Formats: sequence, structure tokens, C-alpha cells
Amino acid sequence: MSSAPKRATTKLSSKLERILLGYAAAASAAGVGILAMAPRSQAEIVFTPTHTSISGGTLSIDLNNDGITDVTIGFDAYAAKHRPRRAPYGTTFGSFIGISAVSHNRFVANGKTWASAMPFGQKIGRGDTFEGGRGEVLRAGGGSTFSQFWCTSSGPWAGDSYHFLGVAFMIDGQVHYGWARLRASGTCMIREVTLSGYAYETEPAKAIRAGQTTGDDELSDDANPQPGTLGSLALGAGSRTH
Repeated sequence: MSSAPKRATTKLSSKLERILLGYAAAASAAGVGILAMAPRSQAEIVFTPTHTSISGGTLSIDLNNDGITDVTIGFDAYAAKHRPRRAPYGTTFGSFIGISAVSHNRFVANGKTWASAMPFGQKIGRGDTFEGGRGEVLRAGGGSTFSQFWCTSSGPWAGDSYHFLGVAFMIDGQVHYGWARLRASGTCMIREVTLSGYAYETEPAKAIRAGQTTGDDELSDDANPQPGTLGSLALGAGSRTH
């Protein structure tokens, strides 16, 4: 069998060799520059606008929309029942709105009893006081005697205005931080609880600010619309559950 013909070899001149080596070095440097300029994988914030109200029962919040409830808010979540009782001087009554953190999840607490009513822009993350299990959002009640009738509400969520609930919850065994915008209404008896949006940070253990909807740490009114604005009207077009 005849062997394959040998390829002819040509010796490069020293000048041409230097030129080719220069091209190779320049291409290598350009490649390193391109890699250096390539964007790194960035965390992001997933924001879910909604408008859901309940006047009884329980409202489930799934911050990352994976079908698993992270926290519940409701009239029956924690002693949230109308509990009339007869007193020597007359009749008293009251109702509660409670929060329950599912499994190993936690909520930012104002003491051991109350869920903290966080303002727009406040940071949620390491350093906050988190509590698991159950807590209270709003307590309302009243009473009557033979000559007078009185009503009262107590807790950081009193006042019929929106606040933010800070949450630490688990995804694949790692802690993520998020928020939910809520309002509890009622003085003598609690009438309604409204959820108007929620969000979470996709990067584990990275803090988020209450109302933050993008990963650039800037705040917009998307998650905190003022009454009468287009944002509040858009949120108001959401669902309502009784």
C-alpha cells in the first residue's frame, strides 16, 4: 500500500512570525477583555401586583408563586373570632386579625405579639427581628354599659392604611426576603383585610426594601400607589374574595 504524500513544510520568516505572534497576543487580550465586560448573573426582584380583599376566612400569600403558601393572614389565623362575653358592668366584644408563618418561614415582628407594620422603603433582611409561628396584625373591640358604648383598635396596623409586612421564607433550603403590602380595616369589628401586591428577592440572603420592585435598589410608586392615582385605580381592578 502506498503511503500518503507528505505535506510540504515552509519555514516562516522571522518578520512574519513576529507579526503572527502579535496578532495572536492581540486576539488573546481582546478575548480577556470581552470576558471581563460580560455581565455577571444578577439577582432580580419578582413583583406580583394584585388586589385581593377578604372579610372573613384566610388569605394565603405565596411570595414566589410556586404553589406553596408562605404566610397566611386572616380572621381565623390566630384567635381571630368575634368573642362576646358578659361582664359585670355590661357587654364587651372584640375581633383579631392574625398572621401565621408556614413551616420554617418568619415575619418581621414588633415584639413577640405583633407583626411589624413597616413603612415604604424600609430594609428587610439580616438584623431585623423575625418571629415564626403565629402573631397578630390588628385587634379591635368595644363594649357597652347601661349608659355608654365604646370602640377601640390597637396594634401597629391600626388606622386603616397600607403598610408592608416583611417576610423571610425558604426556597430550596435557602433564606429569601420579601414583602407584602396589606391594609386591615375596622375599629369596633374588623371589616376587611386587603392585599395589594407582594415581591421577593431571588438571590438568597439578599435584603430587599419594602415596596422595592426592581433589582437596582430604586423605589417606585408601583408598589405603593397613593389614593386617587392611576396606580391605585389599576390595583383596585383586581380580584375580591369574601
